[in-house]
Amino acid sequence: MLTAVSAHVEPSPAPSPRPDRASPSYLAALSSALRWDPEREETYLQLPSFPELRLVPFREGIEDELVELFNHPVIGQRLYRLPYPFPRSFAEEMLSSSLSVHRPLLAHLRALLPSSPDPSQPILPVSGESILGFPFKSLYDTSKGKIVGDMHLGITSNAFDEYPMTPEEMAKLPASQQVHDFGYVLDPAYHGRGVMTEVVAVMIDSWAKPWMGIGKVGAYVESDNLGSIAVMRKNGLALTGVTLTDWPEEKGGGQRETGRYERVLVA
Repeated sequence: MLTAVSAHVEPSPAPSPRPDRASPSYLAALSSALRWDPEREETYLQLPSFPELRLVPFREGIEDELVELFNHPVIGQRLYRLPYPFPRSFAEEMLSSSLSVHRPLLAHLRALLPSSPDPSQPILPVSGESILGFPFKSLYDTSKGKIVGDMHLGITSNAFDEYPMTPEEMAKLPASQQVHDFGYVLDPAYHGRGVMTEVVAVMIDSWAKPWMGIGKVGAYVESDNLGSIAVMRKNGLALTGVTLTDWPEEKGGGQRETGRYERVLVA
Protein backbone atom coordinates (compact mmCIF):
# COMPACT_ATOMS: atom_id res chain seq x y z
CA MET A 1 0.00 0.00 0.00
CA LEU A 2 1.11 3.53 -0.58
CA THR A 3 0.85 6.51 1.67
CA ALA A 4 2.11 10.04 1.19
CA VAL A 5 2.28 10.98 4.85
CA SER A 6 4.41 10.04 7.80
CA ALA A 7 5.80 10.77 11.19
CA HIS A 8 7.14 14.12 12.44
CA VAL A 9 4.98 17.24 12.53
CA GLU A 10 7.14 20.35 12.39
CA PRO A 11 7.45 23.51 10.29
CA SER A 12 8.18 22.65 6.69
CA PRO A 13 11.33 23.94 4.99
CA ALA A 14 10.90 26.68 2.42
CA PRO A 15 9.56 25.04 -0.73
CA SER A 16 11.94 24.53 -3.61
CA PRO A 17 10.92 25.88 -7.01
CA ARG A 18 9.01 23.23 -8.93
CA PRO A 19 11.14 21.83 -11.77
CA ASP A 20 10.14 21.83 -15.40
CA ARG A 21 9.52 18.09 -15.58
CA ALA A 22 9.62 18.07 -19.37
CA SER A 23 12.99 19.82 -19.70
CA PRO A 24 15.88 17.77 -21.09
CA SER A 25 18.14 18.80 -18.20
CA TYR A 26 15.66 17.62 -15.58
CA LEU A 27 15.04 14.32 -17.36
CA ALA A 28 18.81 13.81 -17.60
CA ALA A 29 19.16 14.48 -13.87
CA LEU A 30 16.49 11.89 -13.05
CA SER A 31 18.40 9.24 -14.97
CA SER A 32 21.81 10.10 -13.50
CA ALA A 33 20.99 10.23 -9.79
CA LEU A 34 23.17 7.31 -8.65
CA ARG A 35 26.22 8.75 -6.83
CA TRP A 36 29.08 7.84 -4.51
CA ASP A 37 29.52 9.21 -0.98
CA PRO A 38 33.26 8.99 -0.16
CA GLU A 39 32.74 9.78 3.53
CA ARG A 40 30.30 6.95 4.16
CA GLU A 41 31.73 4.84 1.35
CA GLU A 42 28.29 4.06 -0.01
CA THR A 43 26.20 4.59 -3.11
CA TYR A 44 23.01 6.65 -2.97
CA LEU A 45 20.33 8.19 -5.19
CA GLN A 46 20.28 12.00 -5.18
CA LEU A 47 17.03 13.94 -5.68
CA PRO A 48 17.75 16.59 -8.35
CA SER A 49 15.43 19.29 -6.96
CA PHE A 50 16.22 18.72 -3.28
CA PRO A 51 20.00 18.83 -2.67
CA GLU A 52 19.53 17.84 0.97
CA LEU A 53 17.51 14.70 0.19
CA ARG A 54 18.91 11.36 -0.94
CA LEU A 55 17.89 7.71 -0.95
CA VAL A 56 20.41 5.68 1.05
CA PRO A 57 20.73 2.04 2.12
CA PHE A 58 19.40 0.91 5.49
CA ARG A 59 22.00 1.50 8.21
CA GLU A 60 22.63 -0.15 11.55
CA GLY A 61 21.06 1.60 14.54
CA ILE A 62 18.03 3.22 12.87
CA GLU A 63 15.40 1.18 14.74
CA ASP A 64 14.11 4.10 16.81
CA GLU A 65 13.73 6.29 13.73
CA LEU A 66 11.69 3.57 12.04
CA VAL A 67 9.47 3.20 15.12
CA GLU A 68 8.78 6.93 15.18
CA LEU A 69 8.08 7.08 11.45
CA PHE A 70 5.75 4.09 11.23
CA ASN A 71 3.85 4.90 14.44
CA HIS A 72 2.37 8.07 13.04
CA PRO A 73 -1.38 7.33 13.34
CA VAL A 74 -2.21 8.11 9.73
CA ILE A 75 0.57 5.83 8.51
CA GLY A 76 -0.52 3.12 10.89
CA GLN A 77 -4.07 3.24 9.54
CA ARG A 78 -2.91 3.27 5.91
CA LEU A 79 -0.43 0.42 5.84
CA TYR A 80 -2.36 -2.81 5.43
CA ARG A 81 0.36 -5.35 6.21
CA LEU A 82 2.44 -3.72 8.96
CA PRO A 83 1.49 -3.86 12.65
CA TYR A 84 0.03 -0.82 14.38
CA PRO A 85 1.25 0.17 16.87
CA PHE A 86 4.62 -0.53 15.27
CA PRO A 87 6.82 -2.13 17.98
CA ARG A 88 10.58 -1.80 18.20
CA SER A 89 10.90 -5.57 17.91
CA PHE A 90 9.31 -5.37 14.46
CA ALA A 91 11.68 -2.54 13.47
CA GLU A 92 14.62 -4.70 14.57
CA GLU A 93 13.37 -7.64 12.49
CA MET A 94 12.62 -5.37 9.52
CA LEU A 95 16.13 -3.89 9.64
CA SER A 96 17.85 -7.25 10.06
CA SER A 97 15.95 -8.96 7.24
CA SER A 98 16.40 -6.00 4.88
CA LEU A 99 20.14 -5.77 5.54
CA SER A 100 20.57 -9.47 4.77
CA VAL A 101 18.89 -8.97 1.38
CA HIS A 102 20.44 -5.61 0.49
CA ARG A 103 24.07 -6.19 1.43
CA PRO A 104 24.74 -8.64 -1.46
CA LEU A 105 23.08 -6.19 -3.88
CA LEU A 106 25.26 -3.33 -2.66
CA ALA A 107 28.37 -5.52 -2.75
CA HIS A 108 27.59 -6.44 -6.35
CA LEU A 109 27.21 -2.76 -7.23
CA ARG A 110 30.43 -1.80 -5.43
CA ALA A 111 32.35 -4.49 -7.31
CA LEU A 112 31.36 -2.83 -10.59
CA LEU A 113 32.76 0.58 -9.57
CA PRO A 114 36.31 1.94 -9.71
CA SER A 115 38.36 1.63 -6.53
CA SER A 116 37.88 5.36 -5.91
CA PRO A 117 34.65 6.52 -7.60
CA ASP A 118 34.41 10.22 -8.48
CA PRO A 119 31.74 11.70 -6.16
CA SER A 120 31.09 14.55 -8.59
CA GLN A 121 30.03 12.23 -11.40
CA PRO A 122 26.97 9.98 -11.77
CA ILE A 123 27.40 6.22 -11.66
CA LEU A 124 26.20 4.87 -14.98
CA PRO A 125 24.89 1.35 -15.63
CA VAL A 126 27.35 -1.30 -16.77
CA SER A 127 26.50 -3.10 -19.99
CA GLY A 128 25.49 -6.69 -19.39
CA GLU A 129 25.10 -6.26 -15.62
CA SER A 130 21.85 -6.14 -13.66
CA ILE A 131 21.02 -5.95 -9.96
CA LEU A 132 17.57 -7.36 -9.29
CA GLY A 133 16.56 -5.59 -6.10
CA PHE A 134 16.21 -2.12 -4.60
CA PRO A 135 18.64 -1.44 -1.71
CA PHE A 136 18.11 2.33 -1.20
CA LYS A 137 15.35 2.14 1.36
CA SER A 138 15.73 5.27 3.49
CA LEU A 139 14.95 8.82 2.38
CA TYR A 140 17.58 10.78 4.30
CA ASP A 141 17.78 14.53 4.96
CA THR A 142 21.47 15.41 5.12
CA SER A 143 20.72 18.87 6.55
CA LYS A 144 19.02 17.34 9.59
CA GLY A 145 20.81 14.03 9.81
CA LYS A 146 17.65 11.95 9.97
CA ILE A 147 15.43 9.56 8.03
CA VAL A 148 12.32 11.27 6.68
CA GLY A 149 10.84 8.46 4.60
CA ASP A 150 10.93 4.77 3.79
CA MET A 151 10.81 3.30 0.27
CA HIS A 152 10.07 -0.12 -1.16
CA LEU A 153 10.26 -1.64 -4.62
CA GLY A 154 9.73 -5.39 -4.73
CA ILE A 155 7.94 -8.18 -6.58
CA THR A 156 4.19 -7.63 -6.64
CA SER A 157 2.02 -9.29 -4.00
CA ASN A 158 -0.53 -9.85 -6.81
CA ALA A 159 -3.49 -8.92 -4.60
CA PHE A 160 -5.73 -8.51 -7.66
CA ASP A 161 -4.76 -11.87 -9.19
CA GLU A 162 -3.71 -10.26 -12.47
CA TYR A 163 -0.79 -12.67 -12.79
CA PRO A 164 -1.25 -16.48 -12.78
CA MET A 165 1.69 -17.15 -10.46
CA THR A 166 2.96 -16.59 -6.95
CA PRO A 167 5.62 -13.95 -6.16
CA GLU A 168 8.10 -16.80 -5.71
CA GLU A 169 7.32 -18.08 -9.20
CA MET A 170 7.60 -14.59 -10.69
CA ALA A 171 11.04 -14.18 -9.09
CA LYS A 172 12.28 -17.05 -11.28
CA LEU A 173 11.29 -15.26 -14.50
CA PRO A 174 13.70 -13.08 -16.49
CA ALA A 175 13.80 -9.54 -15.10
CA SER A 176 12.09 -8.18 -18.21
CA GLN A 177 9.00 -10.27 -17.38
CA GLN A 178 8.80 -9.33 -13.70
CA VAL A 179 6.45 -6.82 -12.05
CA HIS A 180 7.69 -4.91 -9.01
CA ASP A 181 5.54 -2.70 -6.77
CA PHE A 182 6.20 0.59 -5.01
CA GLY A 183 5.42 1.39 -1.40
CA TYR A 184 6.44 4.39 0.67
CA VAL A 185 5.89 6.60 3.67
CA LEU A 186 6.97 10.24 3.98
CA ASP A 187 7.39 12.62 6.89
CA PRO A 188 4.43 15.07 6.74
CA ALA A 189 6.79 18.04 7.06
CA TYR A 190 7.89 17.22 3.49
CA HIS A 191 4.41 16.66 2.09
CA GLY A 192 3.05 18.84 -0.69
CA ARG A 193 6.44 19.80 -2.11
CA GLY A 194 6.70 17.24 -4.91
CA VAL A 195 9.22 15.15 -2.98
CA MET A 196 7.55 11.79 -3.48
CA THR A 197 6.85 12.44 -7.15
CA GLU A 198 10.56 12.97 -7.67
CA VAL A 199 11.54 10.02 -5.46
CA VAL A 200 9.48 7.63 -7.59
CA ALA A 201 10.83 9.19 -10.79
CA VAL A 202 14.41 8.69 -9.60
CA MET A 203 13.67 5.12 -8.52
CA ILE A 204 12.38 4.37 -12.02
CA ASP A 205 14.86 6.29 -14.18
CA SER A 206 18.07 5.80 -12.19
CA TRP A 207 17.51 2.28 -10.88
CA ALA A 208 14.50 0.19 -11.99
CA LYS A 209 15.08 0.73 -15.71
CA PRO A 210 18.87 0.88 -16.06
CA TRP A 211 20.00 -1.45 -13.27
CA MET A 212 17.12 -3.85 -12.59
CA GLY A 213 15.77 -4.10 -16.14
CA ILE A 214 12.31 -5.10 -14.90
CA GLY A 215 9.34 -5.21 -17.25
CA LYS A 216 6.74 -3.33 -15.25
CA VAL A 217 6.25 -1.31 -12.06
CA GLY A 218 2.99 -1.06 -10.15
CA ALA A 219 1.31 0.01 -6.94
CA TYR A 220 -1.85 -0.50 -4.92
CA VAL A 221 -3.33 2.82 -3.79
CA GLU A 222 -6.46 3.45 -1.75
CA SER A 223 -8.96 5.48 -3.75
CA ASP A 224 -9.11 8.26 -1.15
CA ASN A 225 -5.32 8.69 -1.12
CA LEU A 226 -5.31 11.52 -3.64
CA GLY A 227 -1.69 12.47 -2.99
CA SER A 228 -0.37 9.02 -3.90
CA ILE A 229 -2.70 8.79 -6.89
CA ALA A 230 -1.17 12.04 -8.17
CA VAL A 231 2.34 10.64 -7.63
CA MET A 232 1.47 7.56 -9.67
CA ARG A 233 -0.10 9.49 -12.53
CA LYS A 234 2.76 12.00 -12.75
CA ASN A 235 5.12 9.06 -13.12
CA GLY A 236 3.15 7.41 -15.89
CA LEU A 237 1.39 4.69 -13.88
CA ALA A 238 -2.18 4.22 -15.10
CA LEU A 239 -5.17 2.77 -13.25
CA THR A 240 -5.76 -0.83 -14.35
CA GLY A 241 -8.36 -2.04 -11.85
CA VAL A 242 -10.26 -1.38 -8.62
CA THR A 243 -11.19 -3.76 -5.82
CA LEU A 244 -12.62 -3.70 -2.28
CA THR A 245 -10.21 -4.82 0.44
CA ASP A 246 -11.24 -6.10 3.87
CA TRP A 247 -9.33 -3.91 6.32
CA PRO A 248 -7.88 -5.21 9.62
CA GLU A 249 -10.12 -4.48 12.60
CA GLU A 250 -7.26 -2.89 14.55
CA LYS A 251 -6.93 -0.37 11.72
CA GLY A 252 -10.58 0.58 11.49
CA GLY A 253 -12.07 -2.50 9.85
CA GLY A 254 -14.64 -2.42 7.06
CA GLN A 255 -13.81 -2.37 3.38
CA ARG A 256 -11.69 0.12 1.49
CA GLU A 257 -11.56 0.70 -2.26
CA THR A 258 -8.10 0.16 -3.67
CA GLY A 259 -6.85 0.91 -7.16
CA ARG A 260 -4.12 -0.91 -9.08
CA TYR A 261 -1.69 1.31 -11.03
CA GLU A 262 0.94 0.08 -13.50
CA ARG A 263 3.52 1.27 -16.01
CA VAL A 264 5.34 -0.82 -18.60
CA LEU A 265 9.11 -0.25 -18.61
CA VAL A 266 10.16 -2.99 -21.03
CA ALA A 267 7.73 -3.75 -23.86
